[in-house]
Amino acid sequence: MPGDCQLGPAAATALVPGDALGRDETIGAALACMGGRYGTIILVVDGEGRLAGIASEGDLRKAILKGYGLTTPLAEVMNTD
Repeated sequence: MPGDCQLGPAAATALVPGDALGRDETIGAALACMGGRYGTIILVVDGEGRLAGIASEGDLRKAILKGYGLTTPLAEVMNTD
């Protein structure tokens, strides 16, 4: 079902609230978690559940347009600034 988010082990213990995925999760997994919700941001956490970066829907769409695939890890396209 769109919007269902299967959180990985890193995100399950995230120290930050909201939709969170681990750095090794994919662009496709992040888009599935967003489920078409406009303006959604996914929090990207490290192996200890600390915030490592964010990925917005726009960031992920731009990455795809640049040639990144749905299996690309979020660590390659997330914002860390």
